[in-house]
Amino acid sequence: MTTQNDFARVESNSTAVDTALKGWSPTDRTAFLKWFLASGMKDRQDVVSKQKEQPVLKSPQYIKALQAIDFGDRASIGKFMSLTQIRDCQPPPQPISLGLDNSFRYYLNSQLGYLEITDKLPEGTDGHDELIEFKAQDGKPPPLQYALHLGVLEAIPARKNYADVDKIKTPFRVWIDAVAKSIWLVLDRNATNELGDPAPIDPRDDPWNYLPTPRNSRQTFDVMQVLTSDEIGRIDDNRPLFGAASLLTTQVRHLQPYTVAKDVIGKKIPKSSGPTAGGSGPTAGG
Repeated sequence: MTTQNDFARVESNSTAVDTALKGWSPTDRTAFLKWFLASGMKDRQDVVSKQKEQPVLKSPQYIKALQAIDFGDRASIGKFMSLTQIRDCQPPPQPISLGLDNSFRYYLNSQLGYLEITDKLPEGTDGHDELIEFKAQDGKPPPLQYALHLGVLEAIPARKNYADVDKIKTPFRVWIDAVAKSIWLVLDRNATNELGDPAPIDPRDDPWNYLPTPRNSRQTFDVMQVLTSDEIGRIDDNRPLFGAASLLTTQVRHLQPYTVAKDVIGKKIPKSSGPTAGGSGPTAGG
């Protein structure tokens, strides 16, 4: 349905409209503009309808696409992002089960979300559009440096179905290391609430307080590796998320994402000369 606002926006660009419709009567001009807007709206509605009919990207397809990323090739990263996060009106991917802890199951909810990324590149330097560089507040090398944001960590009671319950949101982001291709949880201390308002986490707070499962004398952490690159292709729904191997990787360090220059990524992560693990990746519904 064409609205008065739509019509006003076109009319407001009077110079272009006058040039295109020079010599037209006011009645014909108005009729044409209404037809033009309605036609564009119908085309958009058709696109949206087709997108909504697309099948949900299943977990095995997501994993295959993740393994297929060539982090030295921006087109390869962009293909993954379009398939899993920049979905427009297509249904979101199936949540990816990362493992269990006590009576809760944890999932990766694939989404872009809002990220506070610090940009301190010199003027005129092109930043990478997808990858970021982590820098630690203590100035020491971070456990993962160049990474791609995958989404947020959520939890539900283990005996419930994901679609049937309210999700427990956590302030942890899920990232993939662009070099080692391992999966990490990183606490977002600049988190926002469900309304999108700033809800920063006090540095004195124990991050375990933001998870539904108790700490139980386990070490606290801001950063933890949850999957090695080899484990990504064989995720077991019943694996312990906070297992012994993962807990060995925990660090209490504030990592902040920074914009990274394209040429830095080009030097640090060269484009692959052959197919990556998992082949060329699936298409939506493939």
